[in-house]
Amino acid sequence: MVPGSKHIENEILVFSESGGRITAHLTFDSPENVKIVTREGTELAAGRDYRLVGREIELCDRSVFYFQEGWLQNRNVPPEIPSENQTYGIEGCLLVGPEFMRQAQLLASYDCAPADFPDAVSDRLRLPATYRKLTEKKRLKLALFGDSISNAANSSWEMGWTGEEHWCVAAAWRCEEQYGARIEFYNCSRSGYGTVWALDAAEEKFAGQNVNLAIIAFGMNDAPDGMTVETFTENISKIMEKIRACDGETEFILIAPFLPNPDCVYVNKEQKNYLFGLKTLEREGVTVLDMTSVFRWLLERKSYCEISGNNLNHPNDFGYSFFTDALSRLFARLKTKTENRLDWSEYFEAPDFERADLPRLPANIVGGYLRTRVNGTEKKTFAYFGRPAGAKGRCPAVVLAHGAGGNAFLEWVESWTRRGYLAMAVDLNGTHFTAADPIHPQKNSAAGDICVGSFDSLGKDPYASWTYYGVAQLISAHSYLLSLPDTDPERTGIVGISWGGVLSLMAIGADRRFSAAAIIYSAGFITDDLLGQETGLFDTPEKKDFYDTWLDPQNYLDSADLPVLFHAGLLDGAFSPFNRRRTCRLLAGEVSLAVKKELYHDNVSNFENKNVFAFFDDRFFGGEQRRKPLEAELTDAGLRLGFADVPTAAELIYTETVEGDLHKLPWKSLPIRFSDGKATVPIPERAKVVTAVVYYGDGLYTSCDLIDVDKIWR
Repeated sequence: MVPGSKHIENEILVFSESGGRITAHLTFDSPENVKIVTREGTELAAGRDYRLVGREIELCDRSVFYFQEGWLQNRNVPPEIPSENQTYGIEGCLLVGPEFMRQAQLLASYDCAPADFPDAVSDRLRLPATYRKLTEKKRLKLALFGDSISNAANSSWEMGWTGEEHWCVAAAWRCEEQYGARIEFYNCSRSGYGTVWALDAAEEKFAGQNVNLAIIAFGMNDAPDGMTVETFTENISKIMEKIRACDGETEFILIAPFLPNPDCVYVNKEQKNYLFGLKTLEREGVTVLDMTSVFRWLLERKSYCEISGNNLNHPNDFGYSFFTDALSRLFARLKTKTENRLDWSEYFEAPDFERADLPRLPANIVGGYLRTRVNGTEKKTFAYFGRPAGAKGRCPAVVLAHGAGGNAFLEWVESWTRRGYLAMAVDLNGTHFTAADPIHPQKNSAAGDICVGSFDSLGKDPYASWTYYGVAQLISAHSYLLSLPDTDPERTGIVGISWGGVLSLMAIGADRRFSAAAIIYSAGFITDDLLGQETGLFDTPEKKDFYDTWLDPQNYLDSADLPVLFHAGLLDGAFSPFNRRRTCRLLAGEVSLAVKKELYHDNVSNFENKNVFAFFDDRFFGGEQRRKPLEAELTDAGLRLGFADVPTAAELIYTETVEGDLHKLPWKSLPIRFSDGKATVPIPERAKVVTAVVYYGDGLYTSCDLIDVDKIWR
């Protein structure tokens, strides 16, 4: 079973009664050609034995086994059901062995629509040593170090039933096929134990094993002991240290755990948040596989007994298939995430700047051409360059990248030079201004065939794309500024609007000389956004894969360790706030947000952008930073905020749904009352996602990241 495919085979169903209705649930939307069979192979007849409404299946034939009301909560359980509750001291939910659960299961096969499925593979996936082993077709030793789920407890494989392989072995086989490599699998897991045991056992289990890649998968047995996120995270970190002490080159996949039955009274609510602790450990050589979000999504669509092999804390075969698929996607993604970095190093040398004859420019501003060679061909890219009038000594400098429909805006350069910056605005649209017409941009034939937003090269040579050309010119502009004696090399930045923001994101990933960046409207993950899904730019899987592999910012940002401001609106028509959040989380440096509900999307309004000016002024001219990132924490009492200065107003913005067009969600707002620079605002009962915006009297505002309410226990 591959999530998102058009055909699902042998999905497990378990019927249970509630309010007099007996139902089970298919996982994926718009099911067609549904076939449901018992374990013995008897097919149920639609309309007679069951009714299908959407994804819900209502059982009509009561001769088919179903859990009667209350049984799954361990109430009024008849003696013929072999409950193990008393043996293990479990309360709140029925605990039964896999043999009985198997008898209760039916199998469904059907066609369906592709699913909006949570991606378990981290955007910060970087396992270079593993990748080298696989591509060089050397032996890769893969170790699995976890609990009973790592031993595939309650699966057909563990029980010796036919038709299934251990979930990790199945993923390793797929990886071998993809890379033509050889993987040696070593499982040193222990059922019923957690990170405390693993800390003691790590050295013994890994000494002399020469493990290249270790999958660490604990959590289920830590939670019942009340282990906090902080302790769990610290234990995992120490386990990695002990394993690395045995073989210093070991890389790690950390699996955020499967979720236990929420009806069990002994469930530790902290376990649901172990994911966030593991995320703090990500870096090159360490990545997280987010199975917690996968199973949270599943539990919104199916009953717990339908994904579990014991109704308490182990998956069934259907549940384990998600582990196999997620790990397989990780290995497949590893190839594109490692091979896809384009090379802009040649643009780190300062280009020549050829001045143009343009009348009536301000005395401190010139127009001209950056002269570079792209793929062996000379290009002349138009730009305006300005110095602050009367400046003495070294000044900060900024590269300016316009959006679609824009050009090298003179007014934008003037705004920055008035504030004491050297500024260069680069034309990314293949146009320029001439003495014959200094007002209207003309086609610049010396720039070559280049146009913002054109993707004629998709599927061909990424070095022939306008994206590569654009990033090359931004880096060249930076190199030119750095070559000037009046530029302070410790104070250089870049500002990008819309498509210019997309290119700027790539530039800061490729050029680590930048000291700060402001990204207006933009985000990565373009093919998952409006630009990718509704414009027809990526109308085939091959074009989408090509763009994702070579030309999207997601592939470059993990090396961008600098302060970055994102300035945007939640209702922006081009860039989804959720893809912006994904993009922010790739960055290694400090992220600031100035995101409110509505913000007009254009070039001109950003020539005098107060938030962007303050962001750079605070960092480049010293003094107390006015626009500090907004401190926000979701607690049992609500969203807790901490302000850098006393604001004039603040609001909680939230949505009760994340379905449909993510650019047009019905965001609502509530005023926030605050005192002494702090506030705690209750979360509305039906809120799914929340954020907060704080406004200051000087026209500045700051906001926090989008927070998924259902990812935190309330």
